Amino acid sequence: MALQEKFREHGVVPDVIDEPPAELAIVKYDCGVTVEPGAILTPTQVQNAPVVTWPAEDSALYTLIMTDPDAPSRSDPKWGEWRHWVVFNIPGADLAKGEEWWAYVWRWSSKRHWTASLHLPHLQAAQRQDHPHAA
Repeated sequence: MALQEKFREHGVVPDVIDEPPAELAIVKYDCGVTVEPGAILTPTQVQNAPVVTWPAEDSALYTLIMTDPDAPSRSDPKWGEWRHWVVFNIPGADLAKGEEWWAYVWRWSSKRHWTASLHLPHLQAAQRQDHPHAA
């Protein structure tokens, strides 16, 4: 199935972003799992922050957002968006050099839910704004 179809099938388009990306970020957890669109992972597999890479221009800045847009589940989105991780001002694909705005946190419920991992380019450095739940 084409990448664009997967993003629509799982509701990432239009719930999170308007258009699917041209290429996927590669999300790999320390348990050895590389995430594919629609993959089902256990709480144990996702308890630590993954390594995330993507095709990037070295001179560009990116923001990584790992979000669950309808927590606790698609059928019961009473909590709304839950941010698992936000890192901004990432030079190229060097995640370690980005500024962590929201530390990686994995919230788990007994209901199945989905997340989207997005790498978004931006034209200039983003300014951090204080938020009570930010890192």
